[in-house]
Amino acid sequence: MPDAFLFDIGRVLVQFDFGLAFSRLAPLAAADITAAEADIRSWLTPLETGALTTAAFIARSVDILGGDVTPAAFEEAYCDIFTRHAPMENAVASLVENYPLYLFSNTSELHERRLLRDYRVFRHFRGGIFSWRAGAMKPDDAIYEQAIALTGCRPERIGYIDDLPANVATGQRRGLITHHYDAAAHGEFEFWLGSLVASA
Repeated sequence: MPDAFLFDIGRVLVQFDFGLAFSRLAPLAAADITAAEADIRSWLTPLETGALTTAAFIARSVDILGGDVTPAAFEEAYCDIFTRHAPMENAVASLVENYPLYLFSNTSELHERRLLRDYRVFRHFRGGIFSWRAGAMKPDDAIYEQAIALTGCRPERIGYIDDLPANVATGQRRGLITHHYDAAAHGEFEFWLGSLVASA
């Protein structure tokens, strides 16, 4: 019986493909794009925990790629990796009148800014915990403490949806009502949600 919901973002509220960014940058880059992608992605944890600033990440990525890649071109490609996920948009819209909804995501400043600007599904959320602001990433306990505190609810009264098993496992250990989400099995989520709401 939830009093609030926490939603992961990537592969839950929206779909994404990091490969799209590098396929768009490849014609501009001097570096081997496969090696450059691996190098740039190795900096994602510092970026997404706030240890590496956005400006430093962009500068480092442009330097790795070389060629004609500019900071603006990199940022546009890096952020243009998301697509809408209509089934989850509908589910969120069905919840918002009766439940406070919050975001709970491992993400960067760049992606947070782009997502909240361009995707209408996020207008339904009251706020969120983002790893780059929190200084910690799921599945670490520290970020769950922040998310639970944000809702103002007891853990056993919070529904939590995430696509990664390790994140769900920490949620379960913290006492949240969890669902391991798979976009290819969205019907399973709808069944879980229907049963949960019916018991409220």
